Amino acid sequence: MNPELNSLLQMIRHELEQDSSSIIYGVMQKGIDTYKNNHGQFVQLYEFLTICNGARFGSVDLWSYEDLKEHQYRLGQWIAESDEWLEIGQLLYEPIVMNRWTSEICILMDEIPLNESKKYKQLDDFLIHHIFGKGYQELVPGFECDEWYHFLVRLKLV
Repeated sequence: MNPELNSLLQMIRHELEQDSSSIIYGVMQKGIDTYKNNHGQFVQLYEFLTICNGARFGSVDLWSYEDLKEHQYRLGQWIAESDEWLEIGQLLYEPIVMNRWTSEICILMDEIPLNESKKYKQLDDFLIHHIFGKGYQELVPGFECDEWYHFLVRLKLV
């Protein structure tokens, strides 16, 4: 795992635990100990799940290891070659998917074809810059009223 992301996750977990009202805007589950080896696929995702097995970061939900399977039903509606993608969470009910071969992240917006959707390089970068950084403003409409965004401001991450 990217050392910067690992540090961020530890700091964010600590800060969420210190704030009793954080359950409203942020929840990090305890990480998993083991997972099925998927032949090198989704390495960054599984490394993340060992630290945080499911989470809510404001308007973003990331599925737990146990819940991944049950959240794949929407892929066929959005993507023709759905076996190449894994839904790992959602942004305001829009699927966040990860490419099985390239680890590219994409948010599937309603009525926008996959090839026209915005893509993000890797999960670690997506988390660092768009969930825990200034990029959150690009993802979430009305971010100024979002309590996760205010949490990031308090932590001086944005």
